[in-house]
Amino acid sequence: MKKVEWIIAIILSIVLGLGLILGLSGNPLGQASASNPQAAASPEVTVAPATSVVDILPTASVQPGGTPLEPAAPAGADLEDVLLLYSEILPSNFSVNFCSMAAYYGLGCQKISMDSTGLTDARLRDGNGQVFKLIGLDASLLRQGRNLFTAEELNLLKSLVASGQTSLFISKIEPSVNSLLISTLTEGAVSGAQQVEDLDKDWRIAADRPEVTREFSGQTVLAAQTTSSPSYGLIVADESRITNLITSQDTSGGEYVVFAELRSQSGSIFLDAGEDSNNLDQIPMREMVYSAARFTQIMPLMMTLRYAFSDETWHNPKNYANLTIDRGVLTESAQGINYTALLYFMKVHNYHTTVALIPAYWELSAPHVIAMFVTNPDYFSLVQYGNNADGYEFYYYTDAEIDRSIASILPARPFEEQEWDILEGMARMEMHRSLTLVPYDKVMIFPFGISPEPTLAYLKRTNYLAAVTDDDIPLGAALPTAPDYGMFPAVMDYGNFPILTRRLPAETQAYQPYLLMSLMDLFIDRPALFYTYPFSEGLFPGEMDAFNPIADELNQLPGGVEWASLGDILHHLYLEKLNDDGSRDVRIYSREIILENDETFPLAYHVTKPETLNVPIARLTVNGHEFPYQVRDGILSLDILIPAGQSARIEIVYDNTAP
Repeated sequence: MKKVEWIIAIILSIVLGLGLILGLSGNPLGQASASNPQAAASPEVTVAPATSVVDILPTASVQPGGTPLEPAAPAGADLEDVLLLYSEILPSNFSVNFCSMAAYYGLGCQKISMDSTGLTDARLRDGNGQVFKLIGLDASLLRQGRNLFTAEELNLLKSLVASGQTSLFISKIEPSVNSLLISTLTEGAVSGAQQVEDLDKDWRIAADRPEVTREFSGQTVLAAQTTSSPSYGLIVADESRITNLITSQDTSGGEYVVFAELRSQSGSIFLDAGEDSNNLDQIPMREMVYSAARFTQIMPLMMTLRYAFSDETWHNPKNYANLTIDRGVLTESAQGINYTALLYFMKVHNYHTTVALIPAYWELSAPHVIAMFVTNPDYFSLVQYGNNADGYEFYYYTDAEIDRSIASILPARPFEEQEWDILEGMARMEMHRSLTLVPYDKVMIFPFGISPEPTLAYLKRTNYLAAVTDDDIPLGAALPTAPDYGMFPAVMDYGNFPILTRRLPAETQAYQPYLLMSLMDLFIDRPALFYTYPFSEGLFPGEMDAFNPIADELNQLPGGVEWASLGDILHHLYLEKLNDDGSRDVRIYSREIILENDETFPLAYHVTKPETLNVPIARLTVNGHEFPYQVRDGILSLDILIPAGQSARIEIVYDNTAP
C-alpha cells in the first residue's frame, strides 16, 4: 500500500469511528466537565467523502453557498503620481531613490531635468490637468553657483504648496545648498543646513505627527554602532512654523533637526537633511530600509510618500502581529509552559499566541488545556511543527550537499522522507482536530531551520497556506537579485510558495534590536511575527509575563495592532491601493484571502498573485463559487465586483493528483 493510501485509510478509520465514539459517550477528549462548563459549546465535526489526502485533510476552505459575486470590468489607466525635479547631468543618489521608492509604493514617477528645462504651471500637472500631489526637489539643484531656478519658478512652487495643490519634498539638504534659495522656498523658516559631529546615531522620531511618522511615532532608533558618515542638521530660523519629525543629539548633547515639515496654509514642505551615502541601484532595498545606521537615508522619503498618497500606495488596512511557541505540546507539566497563566496575561495585555504543535505528541494533549484552546480562539491557535521534531527534519536531501564535518551530526533527509513527514504530520494534526475539536491552521513551522526549495513546492502541492521561518532563503538556494526582494508581506521566490519571517526576542535581551525590525515590518505592512521556545531557552523560563512589554509596546503604536492567529493573518496577507478610476488593485500572498468592502458603494477589486503554475490549479472559487481567472507571465489575475458592506473570500486549491 502506498504511503498516501495508508494515510487515507488511517484517517477514514478514525473519522468513521469518531461518530460512534461521539454517539456513545457524547464526551470527546477535551469536552467540558462539570468543572469547566464553558467548553461544552464545541462545534460538530463533519467530514465529507474524499478521494485524496488534500480532500480529507482540511484546508480551512469555504463551502459553497456564500454570496456569489460578479466579475468586474478591467482596471482603467493609472496616471503618473509624483514629479521629480533633478539634474540629468549630475544625478544624485536621491534622484535614483525618489523614483525607485515611488515605484515600490505603486506610484508612477515623472521627471523634469532642470539642466535645460524651465518650470511652468503646465509642466507641473498630470495628464488630467491636476497638479502632481507630490513634487520631489533634489537639493543638489540648489547648490551655490548652479542658478537653475528663477524667482518666478520658486514662487510658482510656493504658490502651489500654499494653495494645497501639492506638497514639496526637498532632499538631501547639506551645507553647500544656497541658503537664500532654501529661505525663499520656506519664507525664512529654514535657511539651509550645517554639519554636526555625531558618531553615535540615535534617531528620535516625533510623536505629534503620526500621520507622517506612523508606527515610528515617539520611538528612538539606535544604530548600535558608530559611523563616520557626515551628519547634517537643518538651520531653523522660525521654530514656531516648523514641526520637527526626526531629530538627534550631537556629541555635545545638543539637539539637531534631521527631518522637518513646514505647514504652509493648506500644503506642506518637507525638508530632509538625512544622510546620503547609497542609492537603490547600489544596495538592495531591504539592506537600506532595515538598517538603523541608514535610517535617515531613506526613511524621510518613505514617510513622505506614505503620507502624501495614503490609500494610493500599496498598503494593508491593518497591522497584524502574532507570538508563536515552537515545539509545542498541549500539556502544562512537560515543557514549563503554564497555559492558564499565559491566557490571563494575553487577556490583560491583549495579544495572541499560536502553539506550533509537534504532531508526534498529539496524544499528550491535556483535557483542561484543550478546553482553553476551544473556548478562547481569540487568544490561542494551533499550527504544525514538522512531524516528529527529531532534529533538522527538512534538511538537505543527500550527504553530498553537506559539509563532511557536519554530516555525521546532521545527516541528510531524502526528499521522500520529507514528503512522508509532511503527510504523516498532516494526518496526526487531523487526528488531533477530530478528537479534540481544536482547529489548526495549515501552516508549516520547520523544526530547526528552513527546507530546500523542492520541499516548499511540495507544501504548495499539498495546499498549505505558508511556511513561517527564521530564514527566507531555502537550503542550497541563492539570494534573488531583485532590488526589492524581502520588502513584501511574503517571499514568493522559492517554489512559488509563501515564506513569512519572524523575530526571536529573548528574556535576557533588550527589545531594541527587535524593535526596529518589527516597526519596519509594520511600516511596510508586513505582519510583526515573534516566536519563542518552551523550557528555559525561551521567553518563559519561570514566569509567563515575559512577552507583556513587547505586546504593550506594539499595542501603543498609532493605529494599534491586531493580534491574530497565523491563519487569520494569512487570510489577510495582501496589499491594496486605490486607483485613479476608483477601483482597487490588490496583491495577494496566500492561496486563501478575505477582502472586505467597508464602503457604502460597490467597489471593483483587481486581484493579482505571483503564480508560476509549478503546481496546477484544480479550482479557484470566490465565496465558494467557481470564478473566472487567468494566468499570464507568472501572474494570476481576477477582477471582482464586491457590493457595499460585503466581502469576498478567494480560495485557490492546487491539484494534488497531478504528476
